[in-house]
Amino acid sequence: MGLNCRIIKNPQTGKVENVEAPNGAQSLLYSDALETTGNEQEALDLWATSYIDEFKEIYGNSEFPTQDSNVFEKDGVKIAFKDRYNPFQKEYTGEIELE
Repeated sequence: MGLNCRIIKNPQTGKVENVEAPNGAQSLLYSDALETTGNEQEALDLWATSYIDEFKEIYGNSEFPTQDSNVFEKDGVKIAFKDRYNPFQKEYTGEIELE
């Protein structure tokens, strides 16, 4: 798993409140897995499995495909972004993610 991945649980209930991707944003992979399975533990298992080297060798990286970032510059301020990618559906979501 990436160093910045985090599972945030409610200490009173033990329920998952948020799962963060390596970039610190909410994990789309976990959200999609939870929606698909309807089960928090199964979704966590799928999410965690996607970071195992053997999984990546067979199915590819669950993070963004390797590509150059787009950079927008306005008045000397640079903003880098990537298109969001859904690895389950193997397609871009039409959303962007700031870097």
